[in-house]
Amino acid sequence: STPELQKVPLDALLLQMVAMGLPNARLFPFIEPPQPENIENAIESLKQHGALTKEERLTPIGKMLSQLPVDIPLGKMLIMGSLFDQLEPVLSLACVLSVQTPFTNKAYKDTECERARMDLESDHGDPIILLNAFKQWLELKSNGQNTNTRQWCKRRGFEEQRFYEMTKLRRQFKDLLDECGLVKNEEKNMDDMTSAERALRHGELKLLRGMKKIHKEEDSRKRKVLKKDMWEIDDNLDAEDDLVDIRDIDFRLRHNQRQVKQLLKGSTAISYKDLMMLKIILSSGLYPHIAISDEFNSCKTTKEHLFHTEGKPFVSLHPMSYFGNHSDVLQLTESEIIYVPEFKGKNTVSSKHQILIYMSLLETTKAYIMNSLRMPGAQTLLLFSRNICTNRNFSQIICDSWLQLEFPLPEAAENLILKATKLRNTWDNLLKLKLEGRSNRKSEHQLSVDMVQFMNAEIGYSMKRLLAADQKVMYVGPSGEHISFTGPNPFCGDNWQVCEDDKYGGIRLAPYLTYDCLTGQSLVVYDPWICPFCNSTIEVTSALEKLQHRQVCDSQTTSGTAEGMYNYLQVLL
Repeated sequence: STPELQKVPLDALLLQMVAMGLPNARLFPFIEPPQPENIENAIESLKQHGALTKEERLTPIGKMLSQLPVDIPLGKMLIMGSLFDQLEPVLSLACVLSVQTPFTNKAYKDTECERARMDLESDHGDPIILLNAFKQWLELKSNGQNTNTRQWCKRRGFEEQRFYEMTKLRRQFKDLLDECGLVKNEEKNMDDMTSAERALRHGELKLLRGMKKIHKEEDSRKRKVLKKDMWEIDDNLDAEDDLVDIRDIDFRLRHNQRQVKQLLKGSTAISYKDLMMLKIILSSGLYPHIAISDEFNSCKTTKEHLFHTEGKPFVSLHPMSYFGNHSDVLQLTESEIIYVPEFKGKNTVSSKHQILIYMSLLETTKAYIMNSLRMPGAQTLLLFSRNICTNRNFSQIICDSWLQLEFPLPEAAENLILKATKLRNTWDNLLKLKLEGRSNRKSEHQLSVDMVQFMNAEIGYSMKRLLAADQKVMYVGPSGEHISFTGPNPFCGDNWQVCEDDKYGGIRLAPYLTYDCLTGQSLVVYDPWICPFCNSTIEVTSALEKLQHRQVCDSQTTSGTAEGMYNYLQVLL
């Protein structure tokens, strides 16, 4: 049979090797070596997640990820959750995505199951639906032992064993973060219980242990019968439901009522801001697992809709996923389309374009997207893209060399990308502090508020997938000449040495941002521009000059702070 090492992802293994100081993974003498392309893909994936530098050295977040024995995307989610004070819901989200799907085969075939599950559904995507199901299951558990959660699961097409696995996995995740110093696991300390609560808990534990002992004795004498359909739903409780549920007993032995209520509270997104932050944190872990809708989906039925990922075009949504049955929510409505007469692009302009962030691809006879979440298109791409290329006036932006954004209003685009870079820089700085054992709670809270506001920005643009032929002619290429860059860098300040991009040409203004490297742009003539800070009229030759002047004026106006620029961006966005 095929060795296990040649079938599983190598990301976590190679990260462990780098963390231990082992030599180049490509030269490591594996007993049954994986394919060279698998090693290269794993190394590239680690670079994309920020765990390795371009020189394949360990980054601070890579060092932390190497201490977490979980998949890299889940590890990033847990770290980001601790940064944005969203750790409890992120723990629940991570555990529901880590276990096998709780949906049974009848979940989407039985109309009764679908009707019973309607209150759990969310048009945000599958991860939020799973979180809702876990939350409601915990609500029933918190009501006491008289609630039959097993019957509740049957009626909705869930396999209850998965929820028990989620609770165990959630505790393990929290213990791991506790060992890494990212969180203090307060569940370990129950000394704050009153004497009355301890007495009640002692009596409850004694009763539960007795029930478990009796169940074991009876179970050893019971005949094993193979059932025809263990998930058959009956309005009347069958004989099985009258018996003791040993899994429920084990659950209550591990969790008292207070702990169950803490789990319930930690699995709840209280506000829209919390929900959006959960989606942003999930996106930060799963990126670049993104998919874009096919441009001809509007002409097809829901079941025929196709999507494109960076590495695999024409994939389908899994038929047991929310969007697989409601993909119409991903399509633009007539009221969301913006008609711009002066815009020469061929693609639809809207401020409501969406992309899918997904957990994995299921490769069978067809490729299926699993556990997907919808996010605003341009905002998500500008926040998480590894490589952003722009033209001279920012009206055209290419993200990760395969998705193109075009903006009818270039000034709106330049302010959107400027806001995105400021958020990214702040995020990186706060994450660095967090990994060093320090934190700035006020700045972290403000960043979460700003990111939610950024995600809701109403700016019209078009979005399309670039084909291989397009990618060959999109970039001007390096000139080989020395670039003379004067003035401040409005995107990275003095933290980055501006230079020519040796692959795309243009000016590298940030580790992920290359300016003026796209072809096909005619000469842009700028009208005299009035600075919003000093009110002076200035002749500019590029959008970058405008941003540089604004930064100088802003720093002079606000005594070196970014308050003026920030307020200006808030108005524009």
